Amino acid sequence: MRAPLLRCFLPALALCQIPLSAPAARRLVECDLCIYGATSGGVAAAAQATRHGLRVALLDASHHLGGMSSSGLGATDKGTVESIGGIASEFYLRVARKYSPSATARVWLFEPKIASAVFAGLLTELSVVPMLGEPLATVRKTGTAIQEIETSTGLVVRAGMYLDTTYEGDLLAAAGVSYRIGREANALYNETKNGNLAPTTSPFTNLTVDPWLTPGNPASGLIAGISPGSPAPTGSGDALVQAYNYRLCLTKAANRIPIAPPPNYNAADYEMIGRFLTVKAAAGQIVDLGSFTNGIFHNINAADGFPGGKSDWNANKGMSSDRVGHSSEWPTASYARRAEIARDHENYIRGIFQFLRSDPRVPAVIKNEVGLWGLPADEYVNNNYWPPQLYVREARRMIGGLVLTEAHGRGTLTAPKPIALGSYAMDSHYCQRLAVSGKVQAEGGFFELPPNPWPIGYEAITPKAAECTNLLATFALSATHVAFSSARMEPVFMMTSHSAATAAALALAHQQTIQEVSYPELAAVLKSDGQILEWASSTT
Repeated sequence: MRAPLLRCFLPALALCQIPLSAPAARRLVECDLCIYGATSGGVAAAAQATRHGLRVALLDASHHLGGMSSSGLGATDKGTVESIGGIASEFYLRVARKYSPSATARVWLFEPKIASAVFAGLLTELSVVPMLGEPLATVRKTGTAIQEIETSTGLVVRAGMYLDTTYEGDLLAAAGVSYRIGREANALYNETKNGNLAPTTSPFTNLTVDPWLTPGNPASGLIAGISPGSPAPTGSGDALVQAYNYRLCLTKAANRIPIAPPPNYNAADYEMIGRFLTVKAAAGQIVDLGSFTNGIFHNINAADGFPGGKSDWNANKGMSSDRVGHSSEWPTASYARRAEIARDHENYIRGIFQFLRSDPRVPAVIKNEVGLWGLPADEYVNNNYWPPQLYVREARRMIGGLVLTEAHGRGTLTAPKPIALGSYAMDSHYCQRLAVSGKVQAEGGFFELPPNPWPIGYEAITPKAAECTNLLATFALSATHVAFSSARMEPVFMMTSHSAATAAALALAHQQTIQEVSYPELAAVLKSDGQILEWASSTT
C-alpha cells in the first residue's frame, strides 16, 4: 500500500457501511470522496482513492456493479492496448488471472460473471462497500461547492469532493453544471462528422428497402422503425444520441435458456427486417447472422477466442439490435421512465429473435442458427438471465474548461494536461432512420480510426470554476459528439476515473478547488501509479 496523500481520521468507509435494507429515514454518511455511479469507472475511482487514503462512498441508482464491463461488453473496445494503463490495465490482468492464476498478459475477451467477480473482489480487498439502489434525489450546494447529496431512500452523503461516474451525467446535471445532449452543428467546432450526415454515408444507399406500409405509397404511412420527416441539412445539430442496445451474452451450450418473445409480440414491428431479407434473397445474396457485410448481427463467438463457449453479441450496421430512434429520451428521463425505456429496448431485441425464428421470409440458415443460441444459465441469475445494464453509448456531455473535438481525435490538436489516452475509433452508431427517395436510410453512423492514441486533457473532466469547484465527471466528460464517440470506451472510462480520484486526493490534501490542482504534481502521481499520459509515435 502506497503512502496516503491525505491523512484519514477514520478508518476507510467506517461511516459508509449501511445495510441496503435500512429504512427510508434520513441517514448521514461523511467521507472524503463521494463517487456517484458504481460503473467500471466508479470502481476504478473508488480503488484509486482508497489506496491514497481517502474515505470513499460509492453509490449507484441501480443494483448493478461494474456498468457495461460486467453487463455483456466482454469483447473490449480496446483500441491500442499499449495506451491502457493504471487500474484499467490492472482490471484486465485480474480478469486474466481469474482464468489462469499465473497469467501475466491482460485479456480482452471475458464473461460477464468474471468481470463482476473482479470488480467485487477489488472492492472487498479495499474494504469498500458499495451502496446500491440509491437513486439521486437532491444536490445541495453552497456557492460553487457541493455540500451534500441525498438519495430517494433518505441517504445523505457529505464529502469534500464528488465524482460523477454515471453514464448519464446525472450528478453533474443536478449540481448545475452545463452540459449538452445530441449532436453539435459542424460549424460550432469546425468539424466534419458532427450533426446530421449526408444520406450517402448509409449502407442502405444501394438497397431498395421500401419504407411505406403499402410499398410505393407514401400516403399509407411508415413502417415501424422509421422516423417521420425529411433529412435535416447536412452538418446541422440536433438532440439525437447514437442508439442504445443490450450487449447480449449468448451461448450454444446445453445450459442455454431460450430467448422468450416479448409480451404482445407483433411481427409488423420488424417489417423492415423482413423486407431487407426479401431484397437480399431477390438479389441472390446470402445473409447470415455474423457477417459484417450482410449480417443481421455481429457476434464474437467461441471460435474467435471468447471463453466459456459464450459470445458477446452487438449491433451490426443499420438493421439489428440497436433501438434506432428510440434512445434519445433516456438522458434526462426520470428513473421510472428509464426503466420503461430499458424494457422497450429489451422487448425490441427479444422480438427480433422471435421474428428470425418464425417469419416465413427468414431463410432456413438463419432460423437454424438463431435456434442454436440462448442465454447462459450461469449469467445474470438474479436478473432473469438478461444483462442488467442498458448500453448507454452517449447521454449528457459536460461543457467543461476544455471541449475535446474531432481535431483532438485526429491528432491535429493536442489537449493540454493529459490524464489518459483515447485510442479507439471515433465510432457512432446510427441516430435515426428516415425515408429518403423511397428507401430506408439509416443516418448518423461513422467509424474513423485515429492515427495514434490521443490525449484527454484534465480540463475535459472538470467543470468550469464558476459552476462547480469540487466535482469531476469522467464518462459524461467534456467533448463533442464526435470526440466523445472515441472517448466513451470502457478502458478510457476506467482511466479517466482513476485520474479524477487522484486529482480529488490532491485537492483535498492541499485544500484546493478541483480547478486549482497542480498538473505537474498530478501527472507525477499518475505516472507513478501506472497511468499512460503521452504517446510517442515510435511506440509499438
